[in-house]
Amino acid sequence: MDEPKTKLRTKASSSTKVKKPVSRPLQKRNYVSAYKRAEQNYERIQAERRSQAEARREEKERREAAKSTRKGQPRLNAQIEVLVEKIQRKENPAMKRSTAKK
Repeated sequence: MDEPKTKLRTKASSSTKVKKPVSRPLQKRNYVSAYKRAEQNYERIQAERRSQAEARREEKERREAAKSTRKGQPRLNAQIEVLVEKIQRKENPAMKRSTAKK
């Protein structure tokens, strides 16, 4: 029985007290060394280049697939070339450029 009364007293006493502003402990700043900063910058640039290369490749594939003859018929040869390049990339991911050049 005494325990609930003491809890009530502490709550009542804490609400009547004037609270002082609590100063937060100083946060440790996360300094990044020059090497780490350069490494992060390099990785960011490489990621941008990879995304730009992927965008160029997708644009090229779209252009090739959209080609048509003078009469408006789709050029199936161009579409097949795009598919062959995709298959070659999946088989050999290290392959950066297609071997078939025009």
